Amino acid sequence: MQEQDETKHGRELFNAIMRAYLPIGKALMTVIRQMPSPVEAQMYRAACLYSGPLQDDAAVGLRQCDPEAPLLIYATQFVPATGSRDRLFLLGRIFAGKLSAGQDVRIHGPGHRHEAKPALYIKPVSDIFTPATSKGNVISPVKGASAGDLVFLSDLSGLIQRSGTISGSPQTHNIRDMYYLQPTIQYIVDVTVPERLPDLVAGLAFLCKTDQLFESSNTLSGQNRIFASDASQVEAGLQTLRSFANDPLVVEGPLPLYRETITAGSSKTALSKSPNKFNRFYASAAPLDEDFTSAIEAGVISPLQEAKLRAATLREEFSWEEKAAQKIWAFGPGSTGPNVVVDVTRAVQFLHEIRDSFVSGFQWASAEGPLAGERLRGLRLNIEDVTLFSDAIHRGGGQIIPTARRVTFASMLLAKPILVEPKYLVQVQTPEPHVGTVRSAISQTGGILCGTSSHGDHLLGKVWNAAIVQAYMPLEARLKFEVLLQRDPKLSQHVSIESVQAGWQAAAEGDPLDKTSEAGNLVLELRKKNGLSPEIDITNVRVQLQLQKKKSSANDYQYLDKL
Repeated sequence: MQEQDETKHGRELFNAIMRAYLPIGKALMTVIRQMPSPVEAQMYRAACLYSGPLQDDAAVGLRQCDPEAPLLIYATQFVPATGSRDRLFLLGRIFAGKLSAGQDVRIHGPGHRHEAKPALYIKPVSDIFTPATSKGNVISPVKGASAGDLVFLSDLSGLIQRSGTISGSPQTHNIRDMYYLQPTIQYIVDVTVPERLPDLVAGLAFLCKTDQLFESSNTLSGQNRIFASDASQVEAGLQTLRSFANDPLVVEGPLPLYRETITAGSSKTALSKSPNKFNRFYASAAPLDEDFTSAIEAGVISPLQEAKLRAATLREEFSWEEKAAQKIWAFGPGSTGPNVVVDVTRAVQFLHEIRDSFVSGFQWASAEGPLAGERLRGLRLNIEDVTLFSDAIHRGGGQIIPTARRVTFASMLLAKPILVEPKYLVQVQTPEPHVGTVRSAISQTGGILCGTSSHGDHLLGKVWNAAIVQAYMPLEARLKFEVLLQRDPKLSQHVSIESVQAGWQAAAEGDPLDKTSEAGNLVLELRKKNGLSPEIDITNVRVQLQLQKKKSSANDYQYLDKL
């Protein structure tokens, strides 16, 4: 360590010690020397990487790292050009084939499926750069690259959001996307000078493109939010935003990240009519089990899978009915969210013509739920029946999309909706004499004690009797717990705290539709924060809806058009 490091404290001192004790340069070179070459690695990784049949030309080329096979590239992230925040290079690895400047490539957008091709773009590659031709701040283009090379591609930022597959053949399937931890906390960021707001918005877009661990959104009330999985990674992101906006920023957080879900199926079938009254949707909601929801979030179940293989997985591992497993229309929000819409109708005319519009409405609803405008999680929407007008002009997107959104809302409100928040497993390592103090702090903050174990640590020739205390607690309780321990001078020097997300739990007790309950108050608070009207009008949902489908009076369902 250097002399100036001895005056540092806290995290700065810790970083200085680790730089001296375990310098990253030597460790990184050791890792590089131990890594297999692409020719060796792709031989056994192909089955995990490729989402299509392992016998097609692209899969064989990937497995053999063959430069003569059809082009196959997986782009992982955007990298800013040195000295410029406006120009982004797409970093990717060529798994098979050759790439040359000016060559037309097929860009697989978000949600691309080989059999449907809803998100495919064709564009020539203008410039190709490689790490080998980049020296300091100077980068030089190359004429081409081949299988096994890492490449930087320019002018593709508008076609790929964060990562994706680039191919040269129409028969090529996707490379499976990498899995990242789901966000569990959020921060609200704002500028101190209104004139710098556009720079902040540009900074948010830049941050989310160049760092896969961040997401951002803008609420109806104008709040800019960033989402992450851990508070420790946020500080670097905030520094990027401050640099972009040239502003110190006002930051509120970390705040819990809420989700809306249901704990039971719809008590009745919901109906929603299109604005012109010519089209009707009948639907019901059912909760997805936690294993299935987690499988979607982990990418084990996704729209990129071959439909038959996915249906077999649903049937064998999650006990889905045969027909339902084959008729999943979409996931949401986005193309890979943890909610699904399933077609369980029979012999409905023109249904295939309104599918895309209905999916858009469902994904809109799953991105902004009916309780507080938060994302949905673990919802299965069953389309039970549909009545469509014979004239196509009366069943366009303007009629179908809002109707699909309303019937999703109504189906959820007819079930048992709740707000959930992340639950953490917190592990505290402390000397045995302080176990009682740690347990007391857990009790004060509302945590649930899991257990305590003892062990001996050998350090500097001595044996230290230590204990590990584990507890479950939500984010707010975890933050209060950490503050309590840091305030105790006897504990702050001897306690090590680690935490990991361990599922979801109800955010508050009571019925969220009851304004007098704790959950109802939380819903009201979130609706105000998200710029929504204070109340949810659900009186008719509970009282007037009759399960008689088409035989019921139209007046029984008019309230749904107001949701």
